[in-house]
Amino acid sequence: MRVLLLGLLMSSSALASPTSVAWQGRFTDVSGVGLEGAHTVTITLYDSGDSPIWRRGYTDQDFNGGYVSLQLDGVGSVGGVLDTSHFSGTAFVGVQLDGAAELSPRQALTAVPRAATAEAMAGVLPTLGTTAVCTTNTVGTLRFDTGRLEICSGGAWKLIVDTHPTDKHLVISGTGARTWSDSTQAQSCEQYRNPASGAQYTGQTGSGRYAITPPGFASFDVHCDMDFEGGGWTLVGRGIGGAPSGWNNAVGDLNTSGAVDGLLTFKFSDARITAIPKSVYRFVGFGEVHQDWYWNASTCPTYGHLTPSSGGCNQAYHTAALSPAQSPGNTHSSHRGLGDWASGSQDHLHTSHSSGHWYIKSGQDEANGPYCNGTELGCDVQFFVR
Repeated sequence: MRVLLLGLLMSSSALASPTSVAWQGRFTDVSGVGLEGAHTVTITLYDSGDSPIWRRGYTDQDFNGGYVSLQLDGVGSVGGVLDTSHFSGTAFVGVQLDGAAELSPRQALTAVPRAATAEAMAGVLPTLGTTAVCTTNTVGTLRFDTGRLEICSGGAWKLIVDTHPTDKHLVISGTGARTWSDSTQAQSCEQYRNPASGAQYTGQTGSGRYAITPPGFASFDVHCDMDFEGGGWTLVGRGIGGAPSGWNNAVGDLNTSGAVDGLLTFKFSDARITAIPKSVYRFVGFGEVHQDWYWNASTCPTYGHLTPSSGGCNQAYHTAALSPAQSPGNTHSSHRGLGDWASGSQDHLHTSHSSGHWYIKSGQDEANGPYCNGTELGCDVQFFVR
């Protein structure tokens, strides 16, 4: 025969006052099958010196799957009325089933005091957010809000721990843009998404408006995509089909307000795009041609909007991991990504074309595959760096 002690809870309001202890056990046979039916259970409490301090028998207890629950209280055949004095030290429980020998080994019990009043009981319940009220009746109530864990003590909230004691985290500034909690700014969306030591991507996370300060520039706001392929993408340009708004001549900044607000064609200046730390360019086409194309920024570090493509800027890839495009040769007799009709059929990032504004071609090896350019409605594009 085996018995497993499952739980003990003592309710008390004062030392040496009558008490009631909830006890539950499970009895099984040697093969582990729980006992069923009516049985007699005798419970004996012992002190640390192996002397019985209280004993009571419980007859005709209904077993279900081996489980039985007892309420230890009242007058015992040993020890009189069970009260809190029986638990002044460590107590041990001995169990007998149907008058047989006591099961071995005895199990140590640790009583858990139950709060005497509903008001005191409320003081041990955690509360989320800032709506919790701290009064003398809610002492011990916990609340968690904006990275701080606090406890109600003496009618006032006391700080237990700031979950960001040293690491800065994301907050929304007065302008509505996310920044670091110490008012500093990252140089790119990627540096917010995967920060260096001393900062954590926690707090006001997610895609949206962020303030960045690339080398050589004052702070400006950008849209950060923090979800696609792990996030960290800084939107540096957008084209709305049929409304190119001077994209082809945009050597400087074009409609920078469109970087975070509205559906405007915009593009940051070449110098601004170049200054943002990056390892990958990403150009996304929508509408008839819906493709993502990538270029390796380590082989194409300087962006020039009207500069004919060369080197790594003349080689498109399929993924942010820069896995090569479909063979043969990774270049094909068709435009892909941001096209340039003037300099031939190549996979390139820059454009010197003066009328198409942008030109997206899918196709892989399809020389005559679908395409669209910026003068056409629905030929929308987005330009990211990471």
